[in-house]
Amino acid sequence: MFRIRLFESVLNIIAAVTVLVAALIPFIPATFWGRLLSGFLVSAVLAGWAWFLRRRQIGRWPQYSILLLLVLLTTYTLYGAYRHIVSPEPQFCDAAAESSVVMRAHGSNTINAKLGPALFLDYLVREKHATGVSTCMRGDKDMIVSGELPSGKRIGIEVQAYGSKTGFSDLAHHKADMGMSSISARQYQNSVKSDAMELAELASLGDLTQPSSEHVLGLDAVAIIVGSDHRQLREMSVDEIAGLLAGNNWEAYQFLPAGPVHVCARDPESGTGQLIHDSVLEPRGLKLSPAAELFAGHEDVVTCVKTHPGSIGYVGLPFLRGQTVICVRSGTVPCSTPNRSAVALEQYPLTRRLYVYTRDLNDAETAAFIRFAESARGQELTDQEFVGVTMPTTCDEVFRLALRFRTGEGEVDREEFDSKSNTDFRRVVGRLKQPRSANEKVMVFAYTDSRGSDKPGGVERNVALSYVR
Repeated sequence: MFRIRLFESVLNIIAAVTVLVAALIPFIPATFWGRLLSGFLVSAVLAGWAWFLRRRQIGRWPQYSILLLLVLLTTYTLYGAYRHIVSPEPQFCDAAAESSVVMRAHGSNTINAKLGPALFLDYLVREKHATGVSTCMRGDKDMIVSGELPSGKRIGIEVQAYGSKTGFSDLAHHKADMGMSSISARQYQNSVKSDAMELAELASLGDLTQPSSEHVLGLDAVAIIVGSDHRQLREMSVDEIAGLLAGNNWEAYQFLPAGPVHVCARDPESGTGQLIHDSVLEPRGLKLSPAAELFAGHEDVVTCVKTHPGSIGYVGLPFLRGQTVICVRSGTVPCSTPNRSAVALEQYPLTRRLYVYTRDLNDAETAAFIRFAESARGQELTDQEFVGVTMPTTCDEVFRLALRFRTGEGEVDREEFDSKSNTDFRRVVGRLKQPRSANEKVMVFAYTDSRGSDKPGGVERNVALSYVR
């Protein structure tokens, strides 16, 4: 009797240890088939033990316990396989992937977290006719998208997402062929005007506002989100948002529940953080709260707002997943949410353009990608994450193109279109050449703002400028 009980105890200990090891199988880095095979092999061992115990007529408890563990293990294994399918483990880059790089796109996390890789994958398949297209990781925000050409040669595109400012810096140091940015070159220039070295780097790139260097992928908006304890809030002015981001308590603006504010923000290197600084905080003489939590990615901001009471934060459009989004009011203009229509017309106060900057388009590979990104297919992909440059109709007989042709940023008297407007103009011309537009009548309205109207001859000058445009 003693020997049988000892034997049972040893078997149970072995079974328990086996199950503990097996339970880790679904979570260890391995291939799909490796996980599945390992799990079922251990399951087979447990099933064999159960059969062995029954043949030896050793008590029912060991048999039932092992069968129960067998069911649990099988469940774990199937769950691990499911996780691998839904969210596969990243593949790390090998020497072959490193040597395949022919183009480098560095910069904005907003762009290169999802949209950039999606565009590059589709570009390799559609434009380069590559097969076996895949993505491998070098780090959390560093990857290579590669594929095999019909000639058998493998080519790759290096994608880094460490922030818009790194895009300009790497472009200047010839570490990148394209600088991806969620702020314009002029905004970046203003942000580094006190840094002589960075200004010199930017100057070495020449005039980045020229159509050959500045390209607009699409439009994004920075949405203001708050925690669940303030979900009853629907509207805030830009002044109130600025005050909260600067660290003022909720009761300072009669917002309930009262209490301290917890600020969840993007890091200063990001274009998103720069936009908030330039458009929200700096015009009001404010700075981001010293107690603000800073994050390199939007998803971390979402998690921060969700988990901290009294929180406020800001994220790009692709990262909105059921959070409480604030309707933003600027001056006397009615409040606006970051809906697609308001963003397409750049009417939402925190709308921004997503840029690709190049030194020039002499490089054939870079020029080919820019053409693809601006094409109908490229804009279709952009529209899945952000707001592509499209021209939707608003009714059957009369419609407004979701376009505004703008002159150079910050230049009041400029008559020429900016880079996005030049591209948009070509899109409009292309539409008007289509058969469906044969009977369409087009109306174009030109205007200026009211700056300078309070000076002698200012009104007449602005009217004349609108005619010239």
